[in-house]
Amino acid sequence: MSSQRERFSEQEVGLILQRAAELQGGHGTSLEELENAAVEAGIDRALVRRAAQEVRNVTPAPLAPSGERTGIFGPLELVQERALTERVDGRAAIGEIRRQLGIKGKAELEGRDLVWSANGELGARRLRVSVTGRRDRTMVRVDEATTPLAIALYTSIMPSTFVVGVAWIVPVCLAALGQPLLIAVLLPLWVIACFTLCRFIYGEALKGRRSQLARLAAGIEDALHDGEANSSDLS
Repeated sequence: MSSQRERFSEQEVGLILQRAAELQGGHGTSLEELENAAVEAGIDRALVRRAAQEVRNVTPAPLAPSGERTGIFGPLELVQERALTERVDGRAAIGEIRRQLGIKGKAELEGRDLVWSANGELGARRLRVSVTGRRDRTMVRVDEATTPLAIALYTSIMPSTFVVGVAWIVPVCLAALGQPLLIAVLLPLWVIACFTLCRFIYGEALKGRRSQLARLAAGIEDALHDGEANSSDLS
């Protein structure tokens, strides 16, 4: 069968067109150009316009967490991001932030952009929410610095477990086994085991916070859509 008559699936067609656009220069394609290409392929222009409208109005999928800092103790920052395909007013997010978090914070507004933060009080969570416009898009970013949680957890567990290790390793190696050299082997192993336990507990604690930030980002996205719809109704 000739390659000219080879059939491609819908997914393959999309990938081929995307790659062809990249090779051409990646400057985007207008609706008119899409309609002309569709007519040549036997697709009605009205269906192309309808599909374009649906793509523009669809709620974007959440972006994968990006920019998370990780150290020897584990993640030191949690990040959730969303991208909206329209320019919206960030003030609509303030109520959702307060409703979900229930903590005090400072909101800074610049035009339609919003930066909300809570990081002033000792022992409080260090959260930051930003809603910023980029051309015809709006980026929502929710991040939390988890370094205070890591410090609190490791400093509360590691010293006490180290003391427990010394209390049983030293007597066992000296009195019971008569092998003082084992102390140099067992004690480091005990420290590693304690550190691994701390990291596991820390990771489990972050799961709950990551889920909360994901719910917050999704709630903010919905609030922004609702706020934009309400402002459109009033105009």
